[in-house]
Amino acid sequence: MNNNEPFYPIEQGQGWAAACTQAFCSDRDWKAVNSFYATQVIAGDAALEALGIALIEPPPPPPPLPPLPAGQLAAAAARVTFKIHLGYYGPAFTGWQWSKQAGSVEQAVRTSLEHLLQQRALADGGGAGSTSQPPAVVVSVAGRTDRGVNAVGQVASFYTFDSQLPPQDVLQALNAACPGQLRAWHVQLVPRSFHATFQAKWRRYLYLFPLRSTAAAPATTPRAAHAAPTEPRVSSRGSSSRGTSQGDGLGPGPGGGAEVAGGCRPPLTKEEAAALDASAEVDPARVDALLRQLEGRQLDYGAFARGTAAGQQSYCTLHRARAWHAFLPDDHRTPVMAVELVGDRFLRRMVRVLVATAVREALPGAAWFVPPATAAAEEAAMPAAATTAAAGARAAAGEGMMAARGAASAMGAASSAWKSASQPSPEPPAAADGALLWVAATGGRRVSAAPAPAEGLCFVEAGYSPLQLYQL
Repeated sequence: MNNNEPFYPIEQGQGWAAACTQAFCSDRDWKAVNSFYATQVIAGDAALEALGIALIEPPPPPPPLPPLPAGQLAAAAARVTFKIHLGYYGPAFTGWQWSKQAGSVEQAVRTSLEHLLQQRALADGGGAGSTSQPPAVVVSVAGRTDRGVNAVGQVASFYTFDSQLPPQDVLQALNAACPGQLRAWHVQLVPRSFHATFQAKWRRYLYLFPLRSTAAAPATTPRAAHAAPTEPRVSSRGSSSRGTSQGDGLGPGPGGGAEVAGGCRPPLTKEEAAALDASAEVDPARVDALLRQLEGRQLDYGAFARGTAAGQQSYCTLHRARAWHAFLPDDHRTPVMAVELVGDRFLRRMVRVLVATAVREALPGAAWFVPPATAAAEEAAMPAAATTAAAGARAAAGEGMMAARGAASAMGAASSAWKSASQPSPEPPAAADGALLWVAATGGRRVSAAPAPAEGLCFVEAGYSPLQLYQL
């Protein structure tokens, strides 16, 4: 095989510009998804059961706690480590990591723990005038989620030299920190060497992508999707007055752009708006076919990362990558596409970029990487105005395609295995299903889509035992 040739036929399509994909993902009814995730802070993983999600590694039941003798709060200065399972409603926080801007999950957790330890130190004889302060609590976490990202099974750990600290006190302190927004499900003592970040073997994410109602004609905005038949359809790119809530994702943004779920996007041209309004809904089965090609492969996901440091190791393995059609357990049975990803590690914003790119590649006329026959058909059928609107996307994709052809050598071994008849090997993906492999092969972030809105993402759980095949 010539390493300068792609390992299966694929060509540059007349794909959407980045703003088109961002608008397609953002202009949806995110309020139902936000409401579902707000409920899961109260109901925990029980809220996920309606979507067919069951925890792979649920926390063990808490052991019974023996009563402590009166006044015996810190008999020994032995270091102990606690493991915490907690959930939180992402839009209520600025993300996990502590920052100068108040409101992070880490800040809420650390503040409540430090206050608990300080109160116990005072009760243990420090007295009201004592100047001794407990050391600052260092909290480790399995996944540092971004602003707006939810969690139902986040795992954190911290250590203290208060060896008599009951896990139940930690649980109560955390649940009193931000009622309705942050909830600890389980706290247990673990070996002092336990580290929530470095000892995690895998992590699991769920992304919920709202779908347009199948009972109505296709629409590109929540308002148009749920409007009465007599109400004029509102173009997703028009300058008409719109709602301003972030849940709607419809408010006008600065600089002529639109304020959408997940941030502000650049304005679209008339041609781009027309193409977007005429687009069909994404098919979860197509997204599933694209994602399944990633399972079990160690790939460089640098093209799907954002905001990572130069030179950071970007190889990851997705053990499970699936998508399916589901309904939220609300009164309207809101249709969603559920995307589940289980991997050994994830780069910053990798899940959201991967979801948005899979959505783009699953849409006819929007994909950047398509089989030759499909590309030729789309070229012939595309109006002249739409062809002009796609020029910018094609120019950006051109660099990615050249890089992809050069990166084919990295996939040469897999391709040779597919062509070899001497030993059993996986079948090569169909040309129409391998687009995400090509995006990964380019290594270029201009080839992947902008991140999908953070509101749809949830950190489901982290595992500290190797995954078994029956669990996938």
